[in-house]
Amino acid sequence: MKWRDDEMKIQIENDILSGTAAEIIDQLRGRVFDPTEFPDIESYIWFLQNNVIRTTGLEFPLPEDDVEQQARFIFDRLSKIGALTILEG
Repeated sequence: MKWRDDEMKIQIENDILSGTAAEIIDQLRGRVFDPTEFPDIESYIWFLQNNVIRTTGLEFPLPEDDVEQQARFIFDRLSKIGALTILEG
């Protein structure tokens, strides 16, 4: 399988998800109990960011880039605290 330059693969426990960072965020958003609680990717990124801040006490402002860059940033931070593993493509 040939990976596009913008694709990534992550592992959360036994689940492996792949796609662009925004696509993976959208896959995760679709798994929540009530997906209407987060009507778009941006609201889910905000939710993840606030959960990390609340549980770790670490502040990290999101970059002002597009949703793809914000999603990549979130995955980078989640990997640094051991919440997921970024796998090679």
